[in-house]
Amino acid sequence: MASRFVDSTKNIKGNRLVLVAEVVSFKVFKLPDGLDLEDKAIVKEYEVECDTLTIQYVDGREEEIELGWEDENDFKHPMISETFLRTADDVGMEFLYEDEDEEEKPLCKDCEIETKKYCDVCGGYGSEDEDEEEEDEEKKDEEKKEE
Repeated sequence: MASRFVDSTKNIKGNRLVLVAEVVSFKVFKLPDGLDLEDKAIVKEYEVECDTLTIQYVDGREEEIELGWEDENDFKHPMISETFLRTADDVGMEFLYEDEDEEEKPLCKDCEIETKKYCDVCGGYGSEDEDEEEEDEEKKDEEKKEE
């Protein structure tokens, strides 16, 4: 699936992604008898704002219609109208990745996904063995002491 909001659909450090699901909620307004909202000879425009339908007629009149019914969506089983990828930064959700991004993890040698040892995605390995990881940690500690 291509995404219209992100350049790369791979979720990695520096390009953190989230999946956004739009939830449908219904607001229903009772229309005046005989009205055709799509008849441009009668209706200039209409819009819904909060719980009010505002109709602007071509002759200059304006009519406000209050909400007639609203679904009581408890969001336990919501109707999803669309899903799309966005960068976590774009939707203010970068905090979801704070803990993960603080810890450096090696990349899987096969698919380049961050992993500890065994890659759940492709079955590859992030490093050859535990000794290699320990050696890397010791080298980092020595470098810090020298500085």
